[in-house]
Amino acid sequence: METRRSIIISVAPVAKVSPDNRQAVLSSDALIGEISACESAGASLVHLHVKDLYGKSTTEMNLFNSVIEGVRNRTDMIVQGSTGGDGNLSAEARCVSLQNDTLEMASLNLGSTNFFDGVYVNSPDDIRYWAGEMNKRGVKPEFEIFSPDMIETASLLYREKLVQAPFDFGICLGIPWAMPACARYLFLCASLLPAGANWGLIEHARSDFSLAAVALSLGATWIRVGREDSSHGIAAGSGPAEGNASMVSEMREFIESLGFNIASPSEARRMLGIGG
Repeated sequence: METRRSIIISVAPVAKVSPDNRQAVLSSDALIGEISACESAGASLVHLHVKDLYGKSTTEMNLFNSVIEGVRNRTDMIVQGSTGGDGNLSAEARCVSLQNDTLEMASLNLGSTNFFDGVYVNSPDDIRYWAGEMNKRGVKPEFEIFSPDMIETASLLYREKLVQAPFDFGICLGIPWAMPACARYLFLCASLLPAGANWGLIEHARSDFSLAAVALSLGATWIRVGREDSSHGIAAGSGPAEGNASMVSEMREFIESLGFNIASPSEARRMLGIGG
């Protein structure tokens, strides 16, 4: 009997701050509780930025460290920090999350792109710096790609001995002025990835499960959900989702309906080559 493939559900629980999104003051206890609920719903990895109480990027680590400590105490989830966030910060400030020595993963943007109404700058020197800091600390990068040409950057970093194989890529679709949420772009990026790489889908403003289905059919290792990417659920229609855990639950239900298993945190670590 063929063994069913396991899929990792990743969650990015904190929404971006914008004029149209005046989120409430962040509470470490509330966020820890919501992340714990996400694990119960099926998520095995959580993606976090260093934020202040009002959800803006900062170099102050108190809230970030408090949340991670609570997540470590209450869950077995993989914790992934961000080196993205506010492109106006210095390279050093953008990777302040790496100062938490319990991080297992961190996101690493592989190039600059148009991003909403601005330009998201990730210069080669900064990318090398972030990759080197992760390598020095034993933190596994998740390569975020916003256009197909960025895939080659991972190979360049590998040749410069700044990263190690196997790679893990996040294919980012649906961000205005970058790659659209289109199956053709997903297929192109997936076809260009190096052999043996893990990869997943990060879809901005997801409105249905169609791209997730395409990603899974193409061999995706993980799918990301959460308020950072969208404030709306799918099964409930066009209204706001009840919370991150409800997004995880509906993605889990969809993935299982296609015949896949949901990876536990320990299984996710084995799949991603973390901790051993």
